[in-house]
Amino acid sequence: MAIGKIKVQEVTPAVKTETPKSNKFAKVNIGDKHIDKKVVTHSDLQISLAQKEVETKVEQGNMELVPLDSIVEIEIDNIIMHNRTTFSQDELKKFAKAISKNIGKGVLGTGLLHPIIVRKKEGEEGVYERITGYRRALAFMLNGEEFIPAVIIDADNKTARGIRHSENAHREKLNDYDELISILEELSYAADVDISKIISIIKSSNSHFDRTKSLQFRDTDLEVLNIIEAKLNDISEYKIKAMPKRLNILDMNPLILEEMKKNLITFSNANEIHRAKLPDKDVKALLLFNSETNPTTIEFKLKIAEIKQSEKVAKKQPNPLVTTKTEIMSLKVGNFNKLGDEEKEKATVLLNDIIYKLSLFKLIVND
Repeated sequence: MAIGKIKVQEVTPAVKTETPKSNKFAKVNIGDKHIDKKVVTHSDLQISLAQKEVETKVEQGNMELVPLDSIVEIEIDNIIMHNRTTFSQDELKKFAKAISKNIGKGVLGTGLLHPIIVRKKEGEEGVYERITGYRRALAFMLNGEEFIPAVIIDADNKTARGIRHSENAHREKLNDYDELISILEELSYAADVDISKIISIIKSSNSHFDRTKSLQFRDTDLEVLNIIEAKLNDISEYKIKAMPKRLNILDMNPLILEEMKKNLITFSNANEIHRAKLPDKDVKALLLFNSETNPTTIEFKLKIAEIKQSEKVAKKQPNPLVTTKTEIMSLKVGNFNKLGDEEKEKATVLLNDIIYKLSLFKLIVND
C-alpha cells in the first residue's frame, strides 16, 4: 500500500506497557545535610521505561504512519513545551533533501532513520502531541509529505519533557538560549513547580547563600532550592550561583537573542551588551563588530566603553534648535513689527539661520 510518496509497510498495533510505580520520596545528600524531599527519581524511572518502550517498538517495527496535520505541540499550563532553535533554515533544507533521497529506505520506507515520538492527546480522538522530532516533522512538511513514522507511547508531562531533554542533550551543543530553557524545564519537573517559581527562587538564591544578607527562604522554597542545586549537578555544568546571571538571557534584546539562537555570539559578550542597556542602533553596531572580529570579552568591553563615551560626547553638543527666549520673542509677528529697520534686518538673519539649522537637523534625522 502506498500513501503519497511513501510505501507503507504492514504495522502491528501498539501495545501499551504498564509502568511500575516508584517511591516519589528519597533521601539526597546536599552539603552536610541529609534531607527528605521529593526528587526526580520517579521521573527518571518513567523516562527510562518510556525510552525502553520506544526502543522495543522500533525493534519490533511497532510504529505507525501518523498524519502530520494531526500532530500538535504539548502545552503545559498554557505554555508550549520548548523546541530547540539551533538549526538554520539551510540545515533544515539539506536534511529534508537527504530524507527525500532515501525514500524506500529507513523507517517504514520513509527515508527517515529514526521515528518521532508522540502521545495521544487526551480527549481529542486522532490528535497526537509531539514529544520528539521537531526538525524531522518540519523536514517532512518541507518535502510535502502528509505522514511521518511515529512511535506512540503513554507519557505524562514530566516523562515527555524528560524524553525531549534527553534527546536534545545527546545532540550537538545547544545554543545558550535553548540550553537555558531546557535546564529550566528540567528543574521544573524535578521540583514539581512551574518555571516561573524556579526562576524566582534562582534569582533569590545568591541572597540565601550570602550569609551577610538576611533573606530567609520558607521551608517549601528551601526544599525547591535544594532540589535545584542537586539537579543542576546532574544535568548542567553550571552551579546554582552561576544561574542568576544566565537568567539575564530571558530579558535580552531580541536582536541579541537572534544572534544567540544562531550560535553567533557567546553568552559573555551577549551579557555585556545586555548590561550596557544601549539603544538598538548601538546594539546592532556591537553585533556587527562581534561577527566581523570575533572579539574576546575584554576587547568587547573596550568597544562598549568606546560607544558609551561617544554617546556622552554627542549629548554634550549644543542642540542646533535651541535658541534664547529673547531670540524667540523677537521672531513673534507682533514684536517684529515694532522693531526698527536695523532690528528687523537682524531678526530676519536670525530667522534664516534657524531655518538653515532646521534643514540640517532634518537631514541628520532622515540619514
